[in-house]
Amino acid sequence: MPKLFVALGLPAAVTAELAQIQPPRAAGVRLARPGQMHLTLHYIGQASVGRMAAALQGVAVPAFTVTVEGVGQFRSADGAVTLWAGVQGAGRLLDLHRAVADALAPEGFRPEARPYNPHVTLARCGPGAAAGAVEDFLARNRRFSLPAFPVAAFRLYSSVLVRDAPVYRRERVFPLRDGRRVGPTKRRGRPRSAGGNHPIPEATMTRRPHTDGGFLEALRRLALRYPEAQEGIACEGTAIETCTVKVRNKAFLFVGRADVRVKLGESLAEAAELASKTPGRYAVGANGWVKVTFGDGESPPLDLLGRWIDESYRLLAPKQLAASLPARGLPAGGATAAAKTKAPKKNGAK
Repeated sequence: MPKLFVALGLPAAVTAELAQIQPPRAAGVRLARPGQMHLTLHYIGQASVGRMAAALQGVAVPAFTVTVEGVGQFRSADGAVTLWAGVQGAGRLLDLHRAVADALAPEGFRPEARPYNPHVTLARCGPGAAAGAVEDFLARNRRFSLPAFPVAAFRLYSSVLVRDAPVYRRERVFPLRDGRRVGPTKRRGRPRSAGGNHPIPEATMTRRPHTDGGFLEALRRLALRYPEAQEGIACEGTAIETCTVKVRNKAFLFVGRADVRVKLGESLAEAAELASKTPGRYAVGANGWVKVTFGDGESPPLDLLGRWIDESYRLLAPKQLAASLPARGLPAGGATAAAKTKAPKKNGAK
């Protein structure tokens, strides 16, 4: 049986911000991938997914909001250090924590005796990691905070080790609601997987957050010209609502009200140099993510950003899609021409 735990998922815009404050990659430092970040409610251990899911259907807690605020560390006896960002959720988060434990109690679950300290793990530093990395992380981010974001569901995850690192998989999603029935529900108009555990989206992607209608809109439209690019919204209705452009469910561009984020590889050194010269505009985070912020009246480097969007797409798109593009940029005709460049043959085609 797999190892299970119950946790809250995080919006993509929140994990992107958290990735920005992770410590630099170094020997002995293992960074949490943004897509794997979560807020643990309870660790269950080895158990049946079906039995735990059935028990969790009885949880009834209304939706609420939480904020990410502050950073800290956990030290283990062997000298390893876990770096984290704190989470504040007033009483409702603790209500959910207790409700989950109560629901699992008939299955033999017993929560940890130590007080609950809600947090999001950002990095794990082995005993041999440089001590300066921990102190630098704590000093740089002691006043870190993000605007509140809504929590509309909790999740049952499984955990497996892949190359000595844990990989988490969503097994079930339970919407929060006040009432008698809270459990995995069918998604209207869209089929569920055979196992009934098709994930519920963080937000309904029906509209775009506000942009200035100028260069940010131009960047968004440029990104949408790439093969299979689709638009979405992260943290809809909150102060950090962000437009995303994805390829095969991987976001390669985030467009906020006055900033954009892209993932870079070969241009990362260029971005780091710009960040050292103008830190108020450029910021290099973990895992190659770069944030570019604009103030009123500033003229953005559209050529540079267009090149970075192109690089971000190529890094995150499947190899077949990336290979359909020319060496740089889009072919004449945009995504349509790119798709025709290497259209896969159907079975039986000559």
